[in-house]
Amino acid sequence: MSGVVDSFSCGVPWGILRVEGFGSGSGVPDLDIAYSMTAANDGCILVSVIHDDIDMLKVTVVRDGVPEGFVQMFTGELNAPELVLEVGDVVGDDFRFRYALSTDRPKVSIFADDPEEAAEVCVVIPSIDRKLVV
Repeated sequence: MSGVVDSFSCGVPWGILRVEGFGSGSGVPDLDIAYSMTAANDGCILVSVIHDDIDMLKVTVVRDGVPEGFVQMFTGELNAPELVLEVGDVVGDDFRFRYALSTDRPKVSIFADDPEEAAEVCVVIPSIDRKLVV
């Protein structure tokens, strides 16, 4: 794995990680884990992850590369008109990190160590520029 931009561990209330493009106006999609561990719309991706009552989630944000043995949970483009992407908990109250982008339609791929209860997630964004100070 190369091009690491950020890495952090945190407790995730509700057990849902959010990756969202600023200015998309899409809102947050509905996630029903009875049918899928992910949900997405034009501007936002939700991924079911380990709940903070069980353990911490480790998130790595990279430009390229995937840890061996990880499973692809999502790949697609997001709408990010303000050239900013946010990774946080589902409502953004407990943690959120922002990243500058070089395009308003970034390709985003999300990989997890366990597709049913991810304790480690790798977010791959080739067009990521840098982490922003919030």
